[in-house]
Amino acid sequence: MESGASATHRADDPPPTADSPIDMAAALARLGGNRQLLLDLVGFFFEDSPSLLRAIEEGVARQDWDRVHRAAHSLKGLAANFNAEPCVRALAALESSCAAQAVANVSQLVRDVDQELARLTAVLASYAPRDAADA
Repeated sequence: MESGASATHRADDPPPTADSPIDMAAALARLGGNRQLLLDLVGFFFEDSPSLLRAIEEGVARQDWDRVHRAAHSLKGLAANFNAEPCVRALAALESSCAAQAVANVSQLVRDVDQELARLTAVLASYAPRDAADA
């Protein structure tokens, strides 16, 4: 692990549980085994995800479905870096709903996104430098 990183997992460790929200081994394989790149992506997730989640929440409050769509799409891309399929599916459902302006169940979709993001964030925190996960 690079100096300054106090993570408890290495990027090539198996998922911490059988029902893990990520597949870190598959993500690492997709990156050609480049652990540092994977750890950089973890850092980017912690840098960008809070503002994207805020954009989703604010967009829903303002019924700005284009904003929700864009933020969900961007957040989905971040989650996909880790093969976080449950989170990717939740964000894709929100993204599709907003793109079609079929927003009758948007509150449930946002709750699903919040739940899956919380699971993803908890697991990624064990891979991130302490300062990134605390941001």
